[in-house]
Amino acid sequence: MDNKGELSRVESLKERALQILNLRYLVKSDVKYSYKKRIVDYHPDKHAETKQNPEKLKEYEDKIKILNQAYELLTDILNGKQVDPQKFCMLEDSTIVQSILPEGVKPAPLGKTEQELWIEKWGSFF
Repeated sequence: MDNKGELSRVESLKERALQILNLRYLVKSDVKYSYKKRIVDYHPDKHAETKQNPEKLKEYEDKIKILNQAYELLTDILNGKQVDPQKFCMLEDSTIVQSILPEGVKPAPLGKTEQELWIEKWGSFF
């Protein structure tokens, strides 16, 4: 975090991923359990209407993709891997994130990229 208390892009993506998986804290066993539970909610085999309605099938597939990105981001963080925010572009799309969150819950705001934070801090020197 910078001195203004603003989240970096990775930290804000982490917050969104936690929201998507209905988690308050980053705990490995909770991440895995919540992911498995949420993925079943959107699995096409659990919804007969996806067989007749290709739009509904696409909607569920998109929700599964965002669940996968949320899970992958959180497991990368838990495993100490370097996180590339560009790899998690669906988590940056507020409309897509909003579609999977409970009604009334807004996606966490996006923080600045490392480049934006660097320019903000050092840009005036150049």
